[in-house]
Amino acid sequence: MIPNVAAVRASCNLNASGEPVTVLANGSMRSTLAASAGPCTIVLVLGGVDVGLPVFNTTPLGKSSFYVPGISTVTLGIVDLTIDLVTSVNSTSHVESDLADVSPREIAWSAWGAQRILVHGEDGLGSVGESSLNTTFTYEMSLALTVYALSIELYHMDFAEIGSFVGTPSLRTNLFVDLRPHPLVLEPAEGIRHDRATLTWIGAVDPDVDHLELWLSDGARNVTVRLAPTTVRTDVLLRPATQYQVWIVIVDSSGQGSPSNGIAFESAAPPGETASTPLGGLGSSALAWTMLVVAILLGIVGYAWGFLRGRKSE
Repeated sequence: MIPNVAAVRASCNLNASGEPVTVLANGSMRSTLAASAGPCTIVLVLGGVDVGLPVFNTTPLGKSSFYVPGISTVTLGIVDLTIDLVTSVNSTSHVESDLADVSPREIAWSAWGAQRILVHGEDGLGSVGESSLNTTFTYEMSLALTVYALSIELYHMDFAEIGSFVGTPSLRTNLFVDLRPHPLVLEPAEGIRHDRATLTWIGAVDPDVDHLELWLSDGARNVTVRLAPTTVRTDVLLRPATQYQVWIVIVDSSGQGSPSNGIAFESAAPPGETASTPLGGLGSSALAWTMLVVAILLGIVGYAWGFLRGRKSE
């Protein structure tokens, strides 16, 4: 602090802790950083002689004041003079890859305890990405003088900067980002009939995929078929002469889904479909028999009528 007159030698520690964080792609999660005082030793070197400060057995934070003896006695208790040890802690956090980011990146610790942070996962495709949240603590020390008159602060002056020290090692906590699964590629429908068709797809399946969902829509309703993640083809039931839209969604164990491309096709008409039968052709056999019976009856009536007229003529 004062060359060849006064210096400070200190060895101070702090305890820091965090928690493992797992966040979804393009999702956010709150977490906590905590810091507490660790063992500390501060030695004041005056003229080459070490003078230990036994009041510090743990790392101080904030302002610690020491009254200069004799000043109050000389001034009959009217004026006091203190030497202030001013200490502060700042932390800087970052994610060791581009999988996520953290805010706030810098925190000024006014007291030992816990601070809240927000971790945001980047959007991406794949399985579960792994990284670390790295937090480095910086400890600053300085000296100040404060003059009190009747216990009221009258004057304050920053006296000397002792230094700024970066703590090692950094606090590193595990960070996992559950990425969205890679989408599949749905190929054109095959074997299209009036009642069914065959659908196939290709693409890599990530290790954390839980299942597949095949979506079939005819514009009026949607049908979902759940399939095992290893399935690569399936048959779907159709209605005749109907236009369909189809896509497949790959879903991971966290419920994140990635849709495939969509395809469209129309089911075939029912087999053997013919035009309506003309009304004149309905019941033609029955009509023929009816006409024959009527003709016989008319013949009998005509014969009887002629026979009766012949008898009258005689």
